[in-house]
Amino acid sequence: MVLDTVNITINYDASIYVVQNSSTINDNNIITWNARLEHIKQDQLHRLTKVGLLKSLNKEKLSVCEHCLTGKTTRLPFDKAKRASSPLHLIHSEICRPINVRARHGGNYFITFIDDFTRFGHVYLISHESEALDCFIRYTNLVENKLSAYQSFKN
Repeated sequence: MVLDTVNITINYDASIYVVQNSSTINDNNIITWNARLEHIKQDQLHRLTKVGLLKSLNKEKLSVCEHCLTGKTTRLPFDKAKRASSPLHLIHSEICRPINVRARHGGNYFITFIDDFTRFGHVYLISHESEALDCFIRYTNLVENKLSAYQSFKN
């Protein structure tokens, strides 16, 4: 069976899935097939030919096209994140939208607070999003109390 359409998927584990077979197009241009198969490597195209999924391709070498280069480029790494220099300097928070299971007190939201410096985190169950500020105040009081207890224990 020889395929003449773009409907071939090649996975990273080298497994090949044929979605549709059509014999309407009869060309053996390697550049055309490279574009049709999402700019795969030349040796992968030749492997498809050896397996019999493509007709024999012409012997020209694939030129480097802009799309191939774009697909092979890697992104530059992100800059190092600025970390907090002291506790409670930077706090990450998230409110989870309503969950299907209600807590015993009727809360169906939860809010998380994570201190960037200490990585200390806490979760509060809440009934309404409007309770977020109260939870934040309770969280900061909790962390300040723990820090003061630690400082007094240390001295």
